Amino acid sequence: MTSAQRATYTLHVVSHVRWPRERILSRQTLRLRFVSLMDALLDLLETEPRYRHFMLDGQTILIEDYLSLRPERYDALETHIREGQLLIGPWYVQPDPFLSSPETHLRNLLIGMGTARVFGAAMKVGYLPGNIPKIGQLPQILRGFGLDAAVVVSGLGDEPAELFWEAPDGSRVLLAYVRDGDVLKRLPLDAVEVIRRARENLAPHAATGHLLILNGGEYLAAMPGLSDVISDAARALPDTVFHSSLPDYFELIRSETRDLSVVRGELRSPMRHPIRQGTFSARLPIKQRNHAAENLLTQWVEPFAAWAELQGAETPATLGMNVEVSAPRLNKPQTAIGRAWRLLLENSDGLNGAVSDAVVADMNARFDEVLHIGEEITQGALNALAASVDTSALNGDGAALIVFNPSSTARTDLLDVMLDVPGQFENGFKIIDARGQLMYFTLYERDPVADVARLTLDRDGLHGAQAAIQNGRLLGFAPGDVYARRSGETLTVIVTITDGEPTLHTINQLAQLAETTHQDESLQTVELRFRRPMTYHLKFTAPNVPPFGYTSYSLILPEKAPAPLPDIHTPQRELSIENAYLRATLDPNGPTITLVDKARGLTYAGLLK
Repeated sequence: MTSAQRATYTLHVVSHVRWPRERILSRQTLRLRFVSLMDALLDLLETEPRYRHFMLDGQTILIEDYLSLRPERYDALETHIREGQLLIGPWYVQPDPFLSSPETHLRNLLIGMGTARVFGAAMKVGYLPGNIPKIGQLPQILRGFGLDAAVVVSGLGDEPAELFWEAPDGSRVLLAYVRDGDVLKRLPLDAVEVIRRARENLAPHAATGHLLILNGGEYLAAMPGLSDVISDAARALPDTVFHSSLPDYFELIRSETRDLSVVRGELRSPMRHPIRQGTFSARLPIKQRNHAAENLLTQWVEPFAAWAELQGAETPATLGMNVEVSAPRLNKPQTAIGRAWRLLLENSDGLNGAVSDAVVADMNARFDEVLHIGEEITQGALNALAASVDTSALNGDGAALIVFNPSSTARTDLLDVMLDVPGQFENGFKIIDARGQLMYFTLYERDPVADVARLTLDRDGLHGAQAAIQNGRLLGFAPGDVYARRSGETLTVIVTITDGEPTLHTINQLAQLAETTHQDESLQTVELRFRRPMTYHLKFTAPNVPPFGYTSYSLILPEKAPAPLPDIHTPQRELSIENAYLRATLDPNGPTITLVDKARGLTYAGLLK
């Protein structure tokens, strides 16, 4: 596409640096080099008044990188950012659109613009210079943050330099297409001639009277001689040439954008610039870890932490000041969650997989931190929410199982859990739902259990045992669960002990049990058995768990299990599939199949048992 050329144009020379924070070199190595770049840039801005603008790759994390080693330059940075000389944001880090979730893009802009506001304001342009494809929803995301302009260097073919980019929902942004990339990567002796050739190349594709010329490139510092080059070009060319910025460029072209063409959806053309798509399958483990971390933060950490905070749910209180409890709920978890998001976003540069092994090690360390923060917050929130659920109506034997659903729709799903259960279930257990119906499950593994200590008391010894309860501990053990069963004149008390502190609920159980035992004259012997929780690995299907809700189940002793419901299903017909060579039939009496090799006349029964 070509446009009628004008006699004169306004040439916008925009200085910038493209700074991937992790590639072959490590983040710390590149950070030290960035500090040198920034030191020189700040000196240039303070000594050369004609050097007006410099753009930091559209990401605000670079400011944090610099200040971590140069905190004394905070005031100078803030001054230049507020005056528009140093442009940061709107992203926190440059995104890789196809490798991150939609929510991650939103957090990227949310954190990036919030960080930029600390220093003044974020650049109001969605700057996307990477040689990577762009998702079609990016205009919609940018408009949601009040950004109505964007810049791309790759992903388009022979489109004009100015056009509209439209998302599937109809959202549009004014798009600047930098067709020739970084024209002035350095300042050669014939820099004015380079600008002239750039003008001649860009003019046929410009729908407005303004041409955008990028000065800089990947890891390139600000160029002190640029002001002189711009002055020389202004004298040599019939055009207006000045040191500009992306916001200034868009401000001046808006009045000329009525009849621009429109590009819709994804931008992934390799016509003029290579598109890095081959890395989509590179280093899959880090992509998988990124996806798992995104799911953890969006589906578990934030919704359940928010509900626990709104409900004011608390982890059951414990005695003493130096208390170690299992995942207590963190009050006001926003800061910790924000920290997890920042750590996750820091890995954006390396998600494509085109990085060194040392960088992957750094990324995995950050994924580990996200995992530790997210799981601790989630476990604390779920513990608090579970403690607030009234399970008294469940007809169980001292243990309840709460299954939470993080989805927006009801789910029937297979649970694969490691379940710690109290000591009374030494001979196994059954699971029933709130209606008393038996739930079928598959047990894969059970840790062997043995008594840590055992003590038998007669009637006279009961008084001494009551005195042995001090600060909620019984004979020095911290009970986590107490269960009593009677056989004739003997009461067996199974105390499941913990490594933490006893809860108030357990202490009340002990006190009530001691009082009841003291008053019951028919009891002659009390057997105290101390044991640790038993761990079961089991799977079962939880049906119709409500959206963003939970379902309660109760653990009962095997002898108390209700009779299974009668089979009301109609007899199954034979279920089989076959081709010219094989026939596989689902056996009616069990979850196995029978395989028939038709060509050889061989039958294999009971497979998959």
